[in-house]
Amino acid sequence: MDCIIFIVEKRFKYIALYYDTLMKEIDYKAWVEYVLKIFKKKNKNPKIIIDLGCGTGNPTIILAKKGFKIYAVDSSKEMIEVLRKKIEKEKIRGIIPVVGDMRNFKIKEKVDAAVSFFDTINYILTKQDLLKCYKNVRGCLNEEGVFAFDINTVYGLEKVWGTNVFIREFGNIFSVWKSVWNHKKMVSTLYLTLFIKEKNGYRRVDEVHQEKAFTLSEHESILRKAGFKKIDFFHHLTFTPPLEISTRVMVVAEK
Repeated sequence: MDCIIFIVEKRFKYIALYYDTLMKEIDYKAWVEYVLKIFKKKNKNPKIIIDLGCGTGNPTIILAKKGFKIYAVDSSKEMIEVLRKKIEKEKIRGIIPVVGDMRNFKIKEKVDAAVSFFDTINYILTKQDLLKCYKNVRGCLNEEGVFAFDINTVYGLEKVWGTNVFIREFGNIFSVWKSVWNHKKMVSTLYLTLFIKEKNGYRRVDEVHQEKAFTLSEHESILRKAGFKKIDFFHHLTFTPPLEISTRVMVVAEK
């Protein structure tokens, strides 16, 4: 069996081509509709939006097809390249792909809203960097702007992810997901290994991902320090307060 082994430090470099297959069970349409309901609840009517950590752009494309102008920001040029190909193939208008870091990306104009899907914010591992991110997002927003994003909670990373091994098969991809929880650092480390079936055997791809679990009070404190005035937390996909066993929470911060 022929195998090429990639040991990578940069996340989403080699799995970019397979990301959509790995995430095919995610109902992105429902997540986008939820965000639109949040805008309506907050009496916001955005026209221009940042999608922060857009990845391969599944929510981005849904938003663009609804008529929004979207700045699609991601630090992985490989994920952005997948998005560019989708834009070209489907002839989608209104998306401006941007390769940039959440902490210091730049765009050419102010926007009405910022969104971030699928626990992108958990990839920020320190309070200092989280503050940089929140300040940067706030600086991109127009007055009355809003930032809506979901996070994996402490409960989610500690009790659900925990220290476990999951095996999943997606068509020609066999995947191993090994998560290790570090309670002292409040960090979950995911060792992701893919075996992609090819003509002469399998090709192996390895990546390591880390997510940090900040408490909701820590997020609120840092958001306020960044200049956001009103912060709400919702159990994901609802408008009810988070529960102690909420694995994912939606954060809505208003400028």
